[in-house]
Parts: sequence; C-alpha cells; structure tokens
Amino acid sequence: MDVPADSGNSVPITPAPEQERRAFYESLIGAAVRGTWQILDLVDFGSMGAVYHVRHKTDRSAKYALKILDPDLSRKDRRYVRRFVREARILREIDHPNIVKVYEHGRYEPSGSDQQLYYYVMDLIRGPDGPPLTLHRYAQTRDLRMDEVIF
Repeated sequence: MDVPADSGNSVPITPAPEQERRAFYESLIGAAVRGTWQILDLVDFGSMGAVYHVRHKTDRSAKYALKILDPDLSRKDRRYVRRFVREARILREIDHPNIVKVYEHGRYEPSGSDQQLYYYVMDLIRGPDGPPLTLHRYAQTRDLRMDEVIF
C-alpha cells in the first residue's frame, strides 16, 4: 500500500470533541469495509482511532477486529499514516502465538464520505468474560503495565 509523501508541513492537531468522534465511529457500524469486512460493533476508541468487532463475508463464524486510524490525524499529519501502515506491515509479517495476527491492511472510503480511512484487520482479543477488548484493556484485565506489553 502506498503511503502519501509528507509535505513537511505538519498542521497542529486539535482532536474533535469526544461526542463528535463517537458519533462518527458509531456511524460506521453496519458498513462493509471494501466489501469484505462487516462492522458489527464499536469495541472502543481513543485519540489515535477506533477498534471494531468485524466478521469476514465468507467466514461468518470467525470474529476479527478492525483498527482504523483517526481520519483527522491521517489528514493533518502524514507521519501518523506512515507509522500506522508500518505497524500493520510489521504485525502482518510476524507469526507468534503471543502476538496478534494481522490479516489485511489498506485504506477505504466509506460510502457517502469523502474521508480515506486507513485500517488493518487482526485477531479479536476477548476478555475473561468474553466481550471483545482492545489490547490496552486486555493488559489491564491481566494486571500488566503497558510498558510490559509489546505491540
């Protein structure tokens, strides 16, 4: 996947209010990413983006997570895009039982939107009681400090 070149001009990033970001992320529930991944639910979101519970169109029993980079970050500072894409590429190359598996990465434009969303699809992490979790929340349930978690 090609990553747009950095013009060298970073724009100061002021995050959108939390309610606006939540509304945007929730508006993607039910969407099909590139016609392959159906977004089932929003797991969580933060300043860098969001994580969704998704399923593949041909394997409806398997559960996956889809991580997207916040569109404001990708639009205002291409360094975030390069870092996100590099993270996805590296994770896709690693095959280890203690590291989440990445299956696909790319970008897509949701229907009715002019935004390019960068994403990657990975294994879904479940908590002790079964609900999907972000890596940060999973580490909290295992009483791990984030500096002990490699990602």
